[in-house]
Amino acid sequence: QTERTKNIDTLYEIVSDSMKRRSTNDWIIALSDADIPAGPMNSPEDLFECPHLKAVEMFPEIEHPTEGRIRHIKVPAAFSTTPGGLYHHSEKLGASTNAVLNELGFSRTEITELENLGAITPKK
Repeated sequence: QTERTKNIDTLYEIVSDSMKRRSTNDWIIALSDADIPAGPMNSPEDLFECPHLKAVEMFPEIEHPTEGRIRHIKVPAAFSTTPGGLYHHSEKLGASTNAVLNELGFSRTEITELENLGAITPKK
């Protein structure tokens, strides 16, 4: 360990104990008032409740024929000539494997061999 990091565990413990004494919002205000850049540390679950992400409909729900309503993530950028979007639900595992392998030039025998080896999931 270097001199700089020899007490890092103690420092983290002190900072952790201090951070628990105030709310996230209180810390953000205090740090911002002191000209220290700060922002909340969100969990993935917090993203679904973010006002901005809700406003831009970042996580639309789409009806899946066998799985019910599934939350997806929207394409995060808008392009003028190549717009992205959700056009259909996700497929079941292996649903397009044969078609893709056929397009790549695999024979039916080769595809069956891959299935037997467990390298691909047979179409269900």
